[in-house]
Amino acid sequence: MDTQTQLAQGLRFYQMPEVHYDVIEEGPASTVARTWIPASGDPPEHARWIVVKSATTQRKFAREPHDIVKELQVLSLVTHENIIDVLGSYHDRVDLGALNIYMPYIPISLSELLASPWFSPHPPPQNNHTSSRGGAVGEPARFTLLAKSIAYQVLNALAYLHHPSRRIAHRDIKPDNILLTKEGCVKLIDFGVAYQPPSSASPPTLFPEKEGHLYFEVSTRGYRPPELLFSSRSYDPQALDLWSFGATFAEFFTPLRLISDDLSSGSSSNCSSHSCDDEDTRRGQRTSSADSRRTSETTTPTTSSRDVPKQIKPFLIPKYLRVGYPGAQWTRETLFNGDRGEIGLAWSIFKVFGTPTAESWPEFEDLPGSKSVVFNDVPAVSLATLLPNLPPRPVLSSTSPQYLAPPAPLASSPTRTLSPATSSSSSTFPQTCLTGASSQSVASSSSPPSPSASQPLDLLSRFLVYPSSKRLKAADALLHPWFVSGLDEVGLVLPVGYRPSEREVECSQDVSPNDYIGNGPPLPQIKFSYEWGGKSLGDCLSEVLTSAPGS
Repeated sequence: MDTQTQLAQGLRFYQMPEVHYDVIEEGPASTVARTWIPASGDPPEHARWIVVKSATTQRKFAREPHDIVKELQVLSLVTHENIIDVLGSYHDRVDLGALNIYMPYIPISLSELLASPWFSPHPPPQNNHTSSRGGAVGEPARFTLLAKSIAYQVLNALAYLHHPSRRIAHRDIKPDNILLTKEGCVKLIDFGVAYQPPSSASPPTLFPEKEGHLYFEVSTRGYRPPELLFSSRSYDPQALDLWSFGATFAEFFTPLRLISDDLSSGSSSNCSSHSCDDEDTRRGQRTSSADSRRTSETTTPTTSSRDVPKQIKPFLIPKYLRVGYPGAQWTRETLFNGDRGEIGLAWSIFKVFGTPTAESWPEFEDLPGSKSVVFNDVPAVSLATLLPNLPPRPVLSSTSPQYLAPPAPLASSPTRTLSPATSSSSSTFPQTCLTGASSQSVASSSSPPSPSASQPLDLLSRFLVYPSSKRLKAADALLHPWFVSGLDEVGLVLPVGYRPSEREVECSQDVSPNDYIGNGPPLPQIKFSYEWGGKSLGDCLSEVLTSAPGS
């Protein structure tokens, strides 16, 4: 019998709990199950659901590079509001050396939120039997409030992990690994392929890595950064998180598509006024936003397969489906198509940002696999055309009949100042970040975006940059004008009681909010509140998630 494990919140496991397990996910690398922990002799309120993640600690049976030993080590080193807590662990040396990590059960994932048609600045299509749920009132504000808060919290977690004192890279940022409490608090999970530079004092792990010889078999499908697609083992691990966050953040604004697994693959016709149709839709498969701009695509990338860009609707509905149809459900499109292998994903990325050149990606020719396939030259397209759910600017005007006046700032609202220099300066954005942002931005301009530009689009474009060194750092992104109170009518709203640590989040450069908008008037300090229009973040999240599936 293994020694007892002391849990962070007072629980103790002397052996594997003899309770019922509900398997949540079972994969080749690990099994995740939910279990109920009774109160026993403790107060009744201590009874709760928890999650158990189990994987073997025997190298010959483990799925390389997934390493549950390293995952436990990393999670034991960090304490942050937006990173999942570890309640305890148990090493079963009999059952293939299985290591079990016990964590709080968080029932909501970002993927679930993204699949809700109410998570959009536009009212979702409805049938005659669907209630509006009052969603038409203030929808852009509610959507912006949730999107801004979630993005900020994820970036806050990444800034904490990437801090020079830790240098931890998650390496698998995606919607499934971002959970939400009922109060709207983000919890980053699944550190199975995380990386932290080893030291002489580092305990042993199943699959040790060293700088210059890292695994490129990390990250997931459409969220994989382009450098991984060409077998690079010498990369910046933290920069992987920045691209993956950008791909995840872009999904906030991609279209939702109505699908049904119950329909046969032979059902095909033109689409309704809400949508365009393609082969993937007829097969009921999930597609990328870039795929929605075409009517067909051959298996071999060719320039002739690219159709003239057309405007994508926020909601895509095939003609053979109806809202409320039995079995119909909404799914959010990814920005890039990760279902066609590494070369297919690379081509999907190139169709958006253009085939790499010496100017747009100087390091591309040095990647090991860059010469294994020749891509046709294609230009970049306007990123905004792929993101029909970008919130309008301004979010709401005071003359709009749907206007909801934001509340006065709470007296108890904390004020966050992330810049070491508060900011009467009017310097331009650092050239290293500006070059990376402008090379991928919609306007492709060489100057900072104007204040009238879409703030979330500008923020997004600074992460999806080919050269990893030019991607916006997470700590710097926390100063983006989108998060600065007063720049739009929906301020930064965080979960009740949320207290990010100012001492831990430091900018990697001398960046202030003014740096994003050029020579303008000084911006106010970053502030947040716990309510907007009398509702908490959890209230808004509940409104979005309680709509009926397929509604």
